[in-house]
Amino acid sequence: MSKRFWFTVFALLIAASMVLGACAPKATPTPAPQQTEAATQAPQPTTPPPTPTPKPHTGAWVDEVVVSTFDQEQAIARLKAGDVDIYADTLTDPDLLKEVKSNPDLEAAQTATGSMVDIHVNPTEFKEGFNPFHDPQIREALHWLLDREYVAKNIQGGLATPMYSALSPNMPDYVNIIDTMKALEAKYRYNPEKGDKVIAERMQALGAEMKDGKWYMNGEPVVVHFLIRTDLWKNKQIGDLFSDQLEKAGFTVDRQYKTRDETSPIVFGSDPTDGTWNLYIGGWGNSAIPRDESSNWGFFYTKLGIGVPLWQAYNPPKEAFEIAKKLWNGQYDTIQERTELMRKAAEMFTAWNTHMFVVMLTGFQPYRKGLSVAYDLAAGIGGSDIWPYTIRWADKTGGTVKFAEKSLFIDPWNPVDGSNWAYDLAVQAATNDKGVFMDPYTGLARPERIEKAEIDVVKGTPVQKTLDWVDLKFVDKIDVPGDAWVDWDAKNQKWITADEMNAKIQAAKDKVDKAKATAKDLASKVETIDENSVKAYLADLAKAYGVDVDVEAYFKDKDAAKALTDKVAEINKADDKAAALAAYGVDFLSQQDAATFDLAGKDLYKTAKMVSIVTYPKDLFQKVTWQDGSHLSLGDFVYNMILTFDRGKKDSAIYDESAADNLAAYLSHFKGVKIVSTDPLTIATYDDGVATLDAENLVTTWFPQHAQGWDVLSVAAAAEADGKLAFSSDKADKKKAEWTSFIAGPSLKILAQYLDEAAKNNTIPYAPTLKNYITTDEAKTRYANLQKFYKEYGHFWVGNGPFILTQVDTTNKTAVLKRYADFPDDSAKWSIFGAPMLATVEIDGDAQVVQGKDASFDAYVTFKDKPYPSDQLEKVEYLVFDENGNMLTRGEAKMTEEGTYQISIPGDVTSKFTAGSLKLQVVAVSKAVAVPGVASFDFVVVAP
Repeated sequence: MSKRFWFTVFALLIAASMVLGACAPKATPTPAPQQTEAATQAPQPTTPPPTPTPKPHTGAWVDEVVVSTFDQEQAIARLKAGDVDIYADTLTDPDLLKEVKSNPDLEAAQTATGSMVDIHVNPTEFKEGFNPFHDPQIREALHWLLDREYVAKNIQGGLATPMYSALSPNMPDYVNIIDTMKALEAKYRYNPEKGDKVIAERMQALGAEMKDGKWYMNGEPVVVHFLIRTDLWKNKQIGDLFSDQLEKAGFTVDRQYKTRDETSPIVFGSDPTDGTWNLYIGGWGNSAIPRDESSNWGFFYTKLGIGVPLWQAYNPPKEAFEIAKKLWNGQYDTIQERTELMRKAAEMFTAWNTHMFVVMLTGFQPYRKGLSVAYDLAAGIGGSDIWPYTIRWADKTGGTVKFAEKSLFIDPWNPVDGSNWAYDLAVQAATNDKGVFMDPYTGLARPERIEKAEIDVVKGTPVQKTLDWVDLKFVDKIDVPGDAWVDWDAKNQKWITADEMNAKIQAAKDKVDKAKATAKDLASKVETIDENSVKAYLADLAKAYGVDVDVEAYFKDKDAAKALTDKVAEINKADDKAAALAAYGVDFLSQQDAATFDLAGKDLYKTAKMVSIVTYPKDLFQKVTWQDGSHLSLGDFVYNMILTFDRGKKDSAIYDESAADNLAAYLSHFKGVKIVSTDPLTIATYDDGVATLDAENLVTTWFPQHAQGWDVLSVAAAAEADGKLAFSSDKADKKKAEWTSFIAGPSLKILAQYLDEAAKNNTIPYAPTLKNYITTDEAKTRYANLQKFYKEYGHFWVGNGPFILTQVDTTNKTAVLKRYADFPDDSAKWSIFGAPMLATVEIDGDAQVVQGKDASFDAYVTFKDKPYPSDQLEKVEYLVFDENGNMLTRGEAKMTEEGTYQISIPGDVTSKFTAGSLKLQVVAVSKAVAVPGVASFDFVVVAP
């Protein structure tokens, strides 16, 4: 599977010069002058009229993309034969890369970082049977059974880097806390003796016993059901290697060799407590260069990640979850605070170990020479959102591209919470447009559909800007307008404004303050603290507060009765018994009226830490259309806003428990949104969370994030409200409903039925609000166009990107994409980039360093064998590690001349170096690209 939403696009354009050359209009030759006759004819012009400039080509460069699927083993042979033009799945076999490079008809898109191999560890307590990995200490011990270095060098052949946590090795966030990361790598280095020891201690404590080298629980062998993907490069070998270690540790391993299609329903669709699996080895594809990975902890280890049963069962320690939420929401005030949160998250979640990362793979995606396409330095071609906008034949406009990948249509396609597989997302990207795209080198947002943006932040907030298109301002204060929308009333289907919410919050605060005063007053009158007096006190307090609760009945519950006994003992030990009793009384009230107390705990919606103001072009609604012919409308934007909130609200007809935690996290920092203008469309979004350090990536566009119109989304929502469909796998499983698919299966008939009903009634969804943004005429037109689209194409995937999905074959896993003729942009819009300035680092210096003596090294930083421009480097940093991975010192190298940097380590530092082999690592951080240049140099420290 692949992450959908928090990685930025980093693309590399192949053959940019050919693209740019092909885009230029041809010069019109000047004809020879015509001879004129004397006197008898009117004068003739000496030059012909100007030749009209050719109309720019719009949308996709090619006419058609035919998508097919087959295994990686066939890729090179079928490319050589001309059966396909591109294989958009990453290959990691170094021998195949050599074969491609030696073939004059083939090219390779090589990634600088790439996909991750990940062993999912099921942490749940099984309904029946024993799951040893429910124990967090046993999960942690699994690290010591995994030889990542061996996997990278011997199994992957060197096209891999050992990976110990959710941070990508040598990427910006990893480098920022590299001392912590190296310490974790040293801590969890392969050590089977330690792993076996910890596992043995915990298994015995849990009641298991060892017989003949195998663990038994209640007389039954402890079996680990290990799902091993055979269709991912070398995963079988990795799975077998790890299985061998598990068996040596005493587990009985059930090795289940399965393909992606066989494992997906088990791991991502079934209830993890059913006990059908304990471990699963799969992979993740970065959808772009990971410029900011602060959300990875929330994604991989908490309910914030994906709406599938496994993720919704995640329950990390409270402190770890709070840290993950802060990083997810950008709730920190300084870079230093963010750094410390990242350190703690790395330590806590790597130990928690529900995802045990193995290696980061680097690889390549092969294609035929003559094809030009932008590709992603992390995910290659298929994983990049920009490939559909740039793919073309270098010598012509138009034509067909035969596009192949390993698989397709793995899970149902719906734009809200459907398939998250990289293979599906690659094809979906061709149909979807966005408010912003990412700069192909820096990972910073650039305007695609929006025209401009302004980011205002309160002074002192850690934000920077690089590109000119966004305006960054530091201000003393940001006021939230009283008419900004700050929350959604799902019951009445109306927005709650800041003024309305502030009135509710203030009323709740007043009520709670009064309750606290009453609790204190009543507590002062209680003479003896025992269970009966406390129950009487709580009854009086509840009555005074106005909540109806039978206190005697409440404490008949065994757990509640024990809690009361414990609390009475605690109060009697307190120095101020009345104060302790009052605090308990207030806590009791908060449980009876959680809604009021939650409101009272909120800050007033008066100010915000930042505001994003986005302005769209004046002709947006005339220029941009959905692929069924309907025009983009304001209703699409407002519906998108509503859907962001509605699915997480219990009063909603489409409430989804898996969406609730995400919404709660969002509301913890969201301060409001306001449509400032409709001509041009201008939207201001107020927030207390600064989720990234870059102003460009703080821009909130509200462009329909699901890349589908309000009409088709509302039809699916209506079917979900009636229990027929469900957007998420988690809800579909719990409600025994069909997981919504816009392209195939039983969903289509259901969607068609609800579409006909909506068309018949000209239904406006969320009418109390959207009637102000969607007219009856628009509804009539939209539904009619959607019906025509479904009749023509047989599915409901109506995008707004450069290609239309015209054919779907989920059985044979093929698809056809046709150029969308009404896509508004010039085809050359994203053909503007040259080669990225990836830094190469080489180190030279003392191979032997004497303790207490100065040590000197030189680092050479180049690009294409020429000195790297110093004005394009943020810094060149050095770090020294001992043989156990512990960092001994770090600092910045000093430039002696362009491209050359000197590292001087004084004797008072080397005197503290331990004798033996040490490693010097140099990291060149570029301003031009998000990928740092990294090199290492081994040296020996000897005594004087």
